[in-house]
Amino acid sequence: MSKILLGYDGSLEARRAAWKAADLAASRGATLVVAQVVPPIIVPGDLPVIAISEITERHLMDAERELGELKKDLAVTGARLESAVLRGGPAAELLRIAEEDRDVDLVVVGRSGKGAIARALMGSISSRLAHACVKPVLIVP
Repeated sequence: MSKILLGYDGSLEARRAAWKAADLAASRGATLVVAQVVPPIIVPGDLPVIAISEITERHLMDAERELGELKKDLAVTGARLESAVLRGGPAAELLRIAEEDRDVDLVVVGRSGKGAIARALMGSISSRLAHACVKPVLIVP
């Protein structure tokens, strides 16, 4: 196994998935790539573009900080760790990486995560990955 891709959103389920993925990566000598995807912000039409840009920038900075903290925690596993903050739809971005990066052997996600409303509207990310991903998907409960 060369590389494991972890979809991370900061939820308790994603944190459990992160530990499982880190243990797997360490035991297989694989690199764990922790990806957090910041989805597009949907706001009322009267909000200025500058405000939307500032909100997006804050979300990206928060994601970078969260991944930095997670990587510090997971370092005890001995896994090689990389991280990436991406913009877009979480399922679509994880699918894109899994398809484009030949070294990704496994995609790991938590069973459910943040965003009950988004999940109700779009379906769960784990479900979309399980049905559409070209690589094996491990869904951690």
